[in-house]
Amino acid sequence: MYPHATSPTTRVAVPAKRAEYARLARASAPALGIYVASRVVVLMTLGVVAKLRHHALGHYLTRWDSHWYIQIARSGYASAIPRGHGNAAQVNLGFFPLLPLLIRFTHWVTSLSFAAAGETLTWCVGAAAAVAVWWLVRDRAPPLGDSRPRRRIGDGLRSGGERGGHRVRGGGVQRVAQ
Repeated sequence: MYPHATSPTTRVAVPAKRAEYARLARASAPALGIYVASRVVVLMTLGVVAKLRHHALGHYLTRWDSHWYIQIARSGYASAIPRGHGNAAQVNLGFFPLLPLLIRFTHWVTSLSFAAAGETLTWCVGAAAAVAVWWLVRDRAPPLGDSRPRRRIGDGLRSGGERGGHRVRGGGVQRVAQ
């Protein structure tokens, strides 16, 4: 109600949250850097191929299944399976609806074309996935420059493994001296 009337806990909590977000962003930066670098290399490679083959870059970005997802986002699913001429007709009913739905939403929010909305969306989701995988394995990977692994990813998950000072043997757990 009054901008100057804040409690001491409110004033302390906001900077603490900002500091935590900044720490998380700094810790996630290597994953984002690796992801962005890989996407830049892929785009540069596709750009060279497009130039050599006299095609637009978009021609290579909207190939394989992407044209199905874009068509579903633009027009929806087929209402019937068309008759083929001796061969099975291709139809878009086999594609999961989440990606076309998100492409359509991104198109609606940003007014990008369906292809650009799909590309933007998949880049953002890919970046989020890269950060998620980074956070899952970062404490198990060695520090940069160190060739010795800290822990193997499968440690403690199989019979006979040790984890946290305990040894797992045939369903029983024994304390191990550390």
